[in-house]
Amino acid sequence: MASFLLTLGLSSLAMTLIALYLTAYVGTGREPYRPEVAWVRAGIWSTVCWLGSVTSGSFERLVAEPDASANGRGSTAWLALAAAAAATLLGGRWVLWRRAFGHGDRPAQPGVSAAFGVVWGVCTGQWIVVIFDAVAGLGVPGSAQWIVTSVASIAWVTGFHHWFWHPVVLPERPDPAAGRAAWLLGDVPAIAITCAFLVFTEDRMSTVALFTMAFVPQAFAIRMPAPWNRAPA
Repeated sequence: MASFLLTLGLSSLAMTLIALYLTAYVGTGREPYRPEVAWVRAGIWSTVCWLGSVTSGSFERLVAEPDASANGRGSTAWLALAAAAAATLLGGRWVLWRRAFGHGDRPAQPGVSAAFGVVWGVCTGQWIVVIFDAVAGLGVPGSAQWIVTSVASIAWVTGFHHWFWHPVVLPERPDPAAGRAAWLLGDVPAIAITCAFLVFTEDRMSTVALFTMAFVPQAFAIRMPAPWNRAPA
């Protein structure tokens, strides 16, 4: 019943945001940048992400089985993999991607940045969990499961950010050279190591937390404007 109500609520929110976009913002270009349009686009993506997680069963497993394997929280393996994932995610997002973006001299809005970073990180982490569960459902064993999950996750994160998030949601697009370096030296190893953490510990909740921890600082760095800041950012 709870899953049904959550699905119904998310579907209603998604349809409302899509209707708003189609009636008020469809055809809106990137220039001048309009924060309210970017937030509606981000909201549509977020609700679709949550719907995918809920309807696939990944959200239920995430909530009910946050720490299902023998390598539970506090074990040596868990700590080693979690530390490696945190270091590479933060290094990629806080250092490399921060250098690739500017912030256009916008004023800092800490509450707005925190909210945007949480939405960004939670949805990204949940979709990685959905990919993991889909690969596991195919019966792919051990190390091969990590490889397939990593490749699929890297491909998804790369395509999603390159063709949607960066062009139509964020205030600036990254510097091309710095963006390529951030992807190669940051995203690729960070996602691969975080997928290793997820595959070998099955700790879905901590995986989502790791991605959220990485994306919140980046949201602060780019100074995402609030949706009510209607002047060009």
